[in-house]
Amino acid sequence: MDPILRHHRRDRALLFGTGFFVAACNPTTAAFFTAQLLGPASGESTLPMVLVLVPVLALLGNGIIAALFARPGARRMMQRRFRLASLMSAAVLVGMAAAILHPVFSR
Repeated sequence: MDPILRHHRRDRALLFGTGFFVAACNPTTAAFFTAQLLGPASGESTLPMVLVLVPVLALLGNGIIAALFARPGARRMMQRRFRLASLMSAAVLVGMAAAILHPVFSR
């Protein structure tokens, strides 16, 4: 195998691993798990499913994001459009929070 190609694959694997573990160790991930385990899905019958499904979905989501941003083109695009991506992420989070809080305030 070509040494340059092998080096490129190693760099991509390191970038993927770094991105994945940064996302997995993010405090918001811990808050997400805590909310899932203490929230409405904490019933006795759903707890085993939540304990399996939530980590799997979080790891899958982090894996997809890490794989995407391990590509140089995706990183460059995100760097060029960082402000727009941040605003869109904030809008999604606000929408999710509003959807979660709506039943609480509509009583």
